[in-house]
Amino acid sequence: MRTMAVPGSPSRRAGRHRTRRHAAALAAAAIGLLAPAVGASAAARPSAAARGTSTTLRLAFEGDMGAPDPDTFYATEGLEVTTSVYQGLLQYADNSTRVVGDLATSWAVSDGGRVYTFHLHPGVRFHDGTAFNSSAVKFSFERRTAIDQAPAYMLAHVSSVTTPSPTEVVVHLNQPVSAFLDYLASPFGPKMVSPTEIRAHEVKHDWGQHWLLTHDAGTGPYEISSWVPDQHYVLDRFSGYWGPAPHFSKVVISIIPSIAVQQIELRDGQLDMVLHGLLPSTASSFASDKKFSVHEYPTEMKGILFVNPHRGPFTTQAARDALEEDLNKPAITRATYGSAGTSSTQLYPAGELPAADQSSVVPYRPSALAKLVPSLATKTVDIGYDPTDPRNQQLAELVQVALDAAGMSATTRPIPIAQIFELAANPHAAPDILIQTTNPDAAHPDTWSQIYMSKTGGANYLQCYSTAADGLMAAGLAATTKAKVDADFGKAGNLLVKQGCFIDIADVKDVIVARAGITGFYHVPSIPWAVNLATLTEAS
Repeated sequence: MRTMAVPGSPSRRAGRHRTRRHAAALAAAAIGLLAPAVGASAAARPSAAARGTSTTLRLAFEGDMGAPDPDTFYATEGLEVTTSVYQGLLQYADNSTRVVGDLATSWAVSDGGRVYTFHLHPGVRFHDGTAFNSSAVKFSFERRTAIDQAPAYMLAHVSSVTTPSPTEVVVHLNQPVSAFLDYLASPFGPKMVSPTEIRAHEVKHDWGQHWLLTHDAGTGPYEISSWVPDQHYVLDRFSGYWGPAPHFSKVVISIIPSIAVQQIELRDGQLDMVLHGLLPSTASSFASDKKFSVHEYPTEMKGILFVNPHRGPFTTQAARDALEEDLNKPAITRATYGSAGTSSTQLYPAGELPAADQSSVVPYRPSALAKLVPSLATKTVDIGYDPTDPRNQQLAELVQVALDAAGMSATTRPIPIAQIFELAANPHAAPDILIQTTNPDAAHPDTWSQIYMSKTGGANYLQCYSTAADGLMAAGLAATTKAKVDADFGKAGNLLVKQGCFIDIADVKDVIVARAGITGFYHVPSIPWAVNLATLTEAS
């Protein structure tokens, strides 16, 4: 998975949410133009014997993450980098969706949810040595809006930003936005960038985008010291960091496309952690080895089937209903995710809405589809899956077995992530069922349903939506009480469930394997496939 936005690339107005991982095709073109970054030759991965007692942490990504620019980056693979190099005003607490301060010490909401006043940490400095203050917040908001790439939607309702003092900033919205604090705490939310650094490296009014392809302008506990696209990245501990100093002085991240190879290198001592992609049997083998520790954390990831209502066997409501009734969700969840999965009962990610507001529970009646098959216009089923998570293939094959047992002829195929995000524009290439294990942008239902299930959602791959549900989503976003938010998004979810285009299978945990002795894990459900690098430590 990778994402990159380059000057001149399509803006989010091509779809309200140009979703994470979308710009892989743009990245492939842009990365080829990049020159090796600072210190490129210093990042080769040493052998286990050479590692010794170094305070270097060695990780791997499955693919190049593209540009580490917080205003264009919109992927899952790579969040360790953007959340360690940059900081926002707010963040989520450890193992929680509770919003807490980051660069803001406190905040207040007034004028019916239209005005947010933030008080800032004094004494914070950017990696270039310049001071972080309210003017930097205003500049950072302006940069994100001007670049207008995927994450810019989070500031779409900001009408102005004022700076009464260096440690106070006031954000004015043109309407109440129930998700606004979650937007600011999101890993994809607005991060603070150095105005001095950006202005010094602007080329043709690009807001420093070209420079940030391989550098950074953040305040975080780590700074980029080397960036070699498609090979490796190196982060160094920032000596001027305002918070507690991280234990690891250096983090080396290699690009290793094969999860199997990552596992071998972890066992051989060349890696310290495998962050995602483990099948249940593999995770069990590590759990039984005292040299390693296996960590499972709740996330907002969901294993989901997107069903094509425009072509293939499931164009009718009756066929889609029968498809969902044919799937034994608990059994499929156990076989695909093991202990890292729980059979889903809501269309929304776990914890986003109370159980009373929305349900996706349907009876398991495999005979329903078998009875309908003779009347279908076609009995062949094309199942596509996102290959960036190996478990998606397993899920696809289990769905295939169920459909074959019902008398259909199903096949499975991987669809590259770049092609998945082009399906809405190329419906002739769309499968009958698309399978993903994916996540929202934040712990608010807006950042799930609007992205994947609204008419303008950038990840509504197969273009199924409900005008009534879209209206409820908009009402929920503008709501000023939690009860109204929950009720509106819950009603929207129930309408979408009835359509049968979105079949939720499982709520999915992160499974992270580390060598024994590494502790200090800080994991947030809204930040999958990632840990907080600054809190990690190891036994001496």
